[in-house]
Amino acid sequence: MSTYYCYYIGYIEDDKIYPLGMYNNKGKMVPVIEDSRSFASDLWEMFDCVGANQFSEELEKEFSYTVYGTDREREHVRYLKVKDLPKESYIKKGYFLISDIERYENDDPYDDISDIFYEHLSPVAYHAKFNSELVFGKPEPKIDCEGEEFPVYSAGEYAYYAYPDKRSRAYDAELLRTVASQFESYKVEDKGRELVILEVER
Repeated sequence: MSTYYCYYIGYIEDDKIYPLGMYNNKGKMVPVIEDSRSFASDLWEMFDCVGANQFSEELEKEFSYTVYGTDREREHVRYLKVKDLPKESYIKKGYFLISDIERYENDDPYDDISDIFYEHLSPVAYHAKFNSELVFGKPEPKIDCEGEEFPVYSAGEYAYYAYPDKRSRAYDAELLRTVASQFESYKVEDKGRELVILEVER
């Protein structure tokens, strides 16, 4: 059975953590992101456990369940302040094989991007390769230890490209930050609270 990482919005105030959303039309709290372990980013590694004394009554209601008829058991909830979410860009840029770019543009969007764009060069490495080929010519095929030929690509087979890495922690962080911003409150009574992301594994 697969593990799912579920992310919700909440806030912390006076060291107590409260849920904020999102909620569906039936009043049920639903995750902003819900990804199986196979497709999830490693964002979950950044979270800290919600301590027993940090559970508000509202959080207890959302993230606990009944066992043996009457007893309540808390889910293992973790949190990360929105301000601590990664801020790097999820747009990957560089020189990629033209054949891989075509594959990405025309292929199943659920393919593993890291497999598609495994072969790539930074702008500095690409220009060094380009200049080297102007002087010494295109590279010759190379032979591995078993005598098999493996491809060596010339500069002409690459093109500059940028794509969104939707399986990165940066992508998840940007999505969560955008949704959390909708819960920002400027009411006097809400001053002192800080938005957090709540994470639960199921």
